[in-house]
Parts: sequence; C-alpha cells; structure tokens
Amino acid sequence: MTSIKRRLSLWLLGGLAVLWCAAGAGVYLSVRHSLHKSLDAALAVDARLARFTTRGDTTDDDNAPRGRGMRLQDRLADYHDPQGGSYFQTWNSNGEAIERSSSLGDMQLPALEVSGTDPVFTSGTLANGRPVRMMAFRTAASAAKGPGKGKGKGRPGSDSNLIVLAKDSAAAQQTLNSVLGGIGITGLLAACGTIFLVSIALRHGLRPLQILGEQTRSIDAPTLHARFDATTAPAELRPIYTALNELLHRLEQGFERERRFSADLAHEMRTPVAELKMLGEVALKWPDQADAELPAHTLAIASQLENLIEALLTLARLESGETALQLSTVDLSTLCHECLQPCADKVDAKQLDLRLRSAPGLSMETDARLLRIILTNLLTNAVEYAPESTRIEIELDAGSITIANAAPDLPQEDLPHLFDRFWRAEKSRSNSAHSGLGLALARQAAKAIGCRLDASLARGVLSFTLKKV
Repeated sequence: MTSIKRRLSLWLLGGLAVLWCAAGAGVYLSVRHSLHKSLDAALAVDARLARFTTRGDTTDDDNAPRGRGMRLQDRLADYHDPQGGSYFQTWNSNGEAIERSSSLGDMQLPALEVSGTDPVFTSGTLANGRPVRMMAFRTAASAAKGPGKGKGKGRPGSDSNLIVLAKDSAAAQQTLNSVLGGIGITGLLAACGTIFLVSIALRHGLRPLQILGEQTRSIDAPTLHARFDATTAPAELRPIYTALNELLHRLEQGFERERRFSADLAHEMRTPVAELKMLGEVALKWPDQADAELPAHTLAIASQLENLIEALLTLARLESGETALQLSTVDLSTLCHECLQPCADKVDAKQLDLRLRSAPGLSMETDARLLRIILTNLLTNAVEYAPESTRIEIELDAGSITIANAAPDLPQEDLPHLFDRFWRAEKSRSNSAHSGLGLALARQAAKAIGCRLDASLARGVLSFTLKKV
C-alpha cells in the first residue's frame, strides 16, 4: 500500500540530497578554481620573465652570440632547485628539447599543443607521481641583428620555440582533498540531520491526518450526530472535514429514515398479523362455531399483507436501480381511463367531478408499467382524499402530467412529508386499507423513467406534477 509519509520522505530526502551534492560540487569546484588560478598567476609571472629573456638582445657587444639557455636559467634560478617544485622545458620549432630545468632530473615535461599566442594551462602528473600545474606558450627564437638594425622583438612563427613551465600542485591537491573530505563529512552530518528533521516534520505535519483517522474510527451508528471541527483543522484538510461532515449528515438522515421505516413497518404489519392470529385462535378454540365470513376476512387480511410486501419489494427494486426499462409508446388519455377504472365506484359514491384535459392522440415514449404505477397511485390518492362533491382535474401535456384535487385539511407543513414511506395524514391513520407507500413508490418510479414528481399546495388545492428532467 502506498504511504504518503514514505513518498514525501523519498521526495524530500531525494531533493535535498541533490541540492547537497550540487552545493558540495559547487564548493569543491570553486576552491579548485581558486587554487588553479593562484598557481596560474604565479606561472604567468614566470612566463613574462621567460618571454623577456627570449626577446632580449641576441648578441654581445662584440657581436658574439649570447647563450639564451644561460639567460633563461639565470632568470628562472629557482626552477633548478630539486626541492623548489618548479620546472621548465624548452623545445625548438623542430620539436627537439633544447633546454630544461635541473629540477626535472631525468624526467620530461609533456610538449603541449599551443596554437597562436594564447598560453595553455592544464594539470598533469610527473613521472614520479607528483601533481603539477603547467603553462605552455610559444615565443620567438632569437636571431642576430642585421647591419643597421636596432634591437628586434621576435614574434611566434614557424621558428618559434615552445616553453612549458610547471609548478608542483601537491599542496593545492592536498587542500582539495581536505575540502572534499570536509564536504563529505559535512554532507554525512547534514544527511543525518536532514533525515531526522524530515522525519520530525512529517510526523508533525501528518498528525492532523492521524487525528482525523482516529476520530473517524470512533464514529459508529449511535454517534452519527458527531461532527468534525473544521475550525481547528489545517487549511488543506478543511475541504475534507467539510465533505466528511456532509457525509455524516447524509448518513444520519439515512439511518434515521431506516429507523422510522423499521418502526413504521412493524406498526403496519402488527395489526393484520394480530388479526390473523386472533382469527386462528378463535377457529381453534371454537371449531363448531366458526363464522361463515371467517375465510373472506382472512383472505382480505392476507391480500393486504401481500399488497404491502409487493409494494415494499417494488420500492426496493426501484431504489436500487435493478428495474430494467421496457420502452414503448403509451397513449396517456387511454392509460388514465384504465387507472381510474378501479376507483369508479368510489368516484360515484363521493360524487366527484373528474375533468380530463388532453390533446387528441397525446402519447409518451416510456415504460408503460412504471407509468401505470405512478398514475394509479396519484389518481387513487386524489379519489381517496378529495372531499365529496369536489373536482379532480387531470391535465395531460406534451411534457408533463398534472393531477389536482381539493385538500382543505392538509397543512402546508405536511407537504414535504407526502413522499415519505408510511407517512399518512392523521385522519387516515386508522384506515388500514392504505399502507402509506403509494406516493413514495410513485416518486421512485418517476425517477426510474427519467421524470420528476413534485407536489404543491395553493389555496387548498393539492397538485402533483410529473415532468421530464
């Protein structure tokens, strides 16, 4: 399982390691550059002396050639001390070694490639393993003055000589090694400190998540009313706290609905089950005095239970989305007349005025079975609760169906509860013919066919409207 702490640790430690390595490399390269620059400056000073020597007068007063090697040795006297750590060597234009310092002994300096007048600086190692910093440059070979000519200055050319100066860089290398060792030790200490600090920082930084986890684990069904305090949470976790509080609110409402549903279901089934039990006990106790209406009464109670169970199963299937739609073209006017047939006797008994307004041939592409459930429940509800000698209006449009009936005794505060399971107005509590599931079933069926079922109450008229969403 992926760990946030582990991932953050790897990213932070990896990034800091790269930064530490880059910083250490920068320090090392900066110190090396400074040391090389210092050695290069000393070599440049000696190079000027060497250039001055090779460009000096080439003859004595008697026009006898002067020894250039002797003069170079005189100018660079410390280059002959074996312990001095300074070396030079000269090559003519043919690449032949013509002069070198005594400090070299039997060793040779490399003949570096030099193009143009710019000197070349590089590092190398002598045959004895000593590290050196070298400078190579070309200078004009000496030539005798011609008659009537003054002192001339040579320029590098085809007959130029190559001079390589070198200085021992062991001290600089030792300094670099010390710097490298210091960087390594410092880096090791810094790595240990960084690991410790990152661990502490992550532990404290992730502590709010641990607290959130502990609080979440402590919540169960009896404590769904508890809420997370987002005011003390870090800004990054406040959206999570808010979302969890909203989730707990929905869960609390869901659990409360389930509790009410269980209580209502027990209440609804207790009466018919008690009646069945009583009828059975009477039949067993007085078998010779059985009532002729007992079978019919028992069948009515069984039918009531069957309808209740069937409604519950249908509601459960609709809520879980397990009902597959079977689309067909439904004639709305014909379906409304079919749904009103079971209520015809009650309509006549209550002298209700039914008015159906619909365009000729109005139809809807939907699931006929689910639409029948919706209209049957809405029409049955209207016929059942409309006062005597009142009007029930049914209006069919291309995008909606509206059924309205008078409801003078229905208060506005009861309107949100009409679609709750097992909810019934107080006057109908004693009527066991109604389970209180009809409107809840109708709303779920409407949702299944992609419609919305709403109720409104205005001037004592209750209206149910079914619309496509």
